[in-house]
Amino acid sequence: MKHKNQLALAAWNLQVLSDDYRVAAFLTAHEGGDIHAQVRALLERLAQGQNAQEQAAALYDRLIDYLWYDSADDNGEQGALELLSAVEILCRDILYGGDRALRRAEQALDYRLDYLNESTTDGDDNPYPVIIRELREQRNGLAKAASSGKAPRPTSGGRESLLALVAIAPPAA
Repeated sequence: MKHKNQLALAAWNLQVLSDDYRVAAFLTAHEGGDIHAQVRALLERLAQGQNAQEQAAALYDRLIDYLWYDSADDNGEQGALELLSAVEILCRDILYGGDRALRRAEQALDYRLDYLNESTTDGDDNPYPVIIRELREQRNGLAKAASSGKAPRPTSGGRESLLALVAIAPPAA
């Protein structure tokens, strides 16, 4: 997957957060299931380097309302709100220009990685701190490549590693 601009890089970073089952569960439980579906469609389109003006316009107002009025305090809330506020900035950059989307996507990913790192146990058999470190290095490399004007190509293993990390404790059926 080639990334042609910083919006595509931001989308690539945020896609893994949108795949976190805790984020999806929170949004579904708090009348945000439609938002989650729209976010995933927008991120996929951007990550593929396609124009997403229409999706961003449709999502932007809904996100503002949701973020303003949402005040529940359940498991997954902070991860969901980090994702949605980062996507709101991404939509703003798509619609009005700007360069905040990539930085905000990186912050949202860092927050989630820190949270997951603190939630895992220490020990020789725990692979997650190593995965987190590798993902941070990969993300930093992507950001540096974007700022230098190059079209970076992320390694495919990073996204799968993060998906494995965020799904370490899937909800009981």
